[in-house]
Amino acid sequence: MKKEVKIVLFVSGKGSNANAVIDFSLKSKAFSVVAIYASSPKSQALLLAKEHGLHNECITDDDLLGRALFERLNDQSISLIVLAGFLRKIPVSFLNGFQGKMINIHPSLLPEHGGAGMYGIRVHEAVIAANEKKSGCTIHYVDQGYDTGAIIAQFSCDVMPDDTPASLAARVLKLEHESLPKTIEQIVTP
Repeated sequence: MKKEVKIVLFVSGKGSNANAVIDFSLKSKAFSVVAIYASSPKSQALLLAKEHGLHNECITDDDLLGRALFERLNDQSISLIVLAGFLRKIPVSFLNGFQGKMINIHPSLLPEHGGAGMYGIRVHEAVIAANEKKSGCTIHYVDQGYDTGAIIAQFSCDVMPDDTPASLAARVLKLEHESLPKTIEQIVTP
């Protein structure tokens, strides 16, 4: 039996968060992942989608600005778009059509260490440089700014005195893998 709540994942990189969401969805009755859209044809997330028999496609800024992708997702009754490491800014015209139906995960405790250019290892470098005692991830609604949408949930971990950006990144990523699928389930479950 197909699940009624359909979500799509927008990814730019490896797709480890996408993998966590797909694995969770296979056990959950709350939602189904129906497609992965990647910003690069080199994204490993496209291979992940193929492995799971999901629709997969590389999308450009023009696709986000045009009507075809928007209409296709709308016609499919997509309940939620999850930006899981998607590094492109969503145009207002696309965003307005999915207001309240698009979320992002960011690897810091927003509003700290967010904004334009703050992604990947840069975030963890900034956390360590600021001598933060805590870091983590934030799941928030997408709005017109960078990392400025309403916060849905935050999950924290300690920043250890001997942390490097890489060791902190690994700990935060593990937290993302645990928290993103569960938060999606809470959002889509009435």
